[in-house]
Amino acid sequence: MKQLIQTVESHCPVLDTLVRAIEVTGEVRVNGSKLEMVKA
Repeated sequence: MKQLIQTVESHCPVLDTLVRAIEVTGEVRVNGSKLEMVKA
């Protein structure tokens, strides 16, 4: 299982993005509308 996790983590940056907070600056728009993000 440990090897599977290491393999996935080394080849899948999306998984890394989902489990680690990433600071984003600027604004996000979805279909032209500004998306407001709430910090936890």
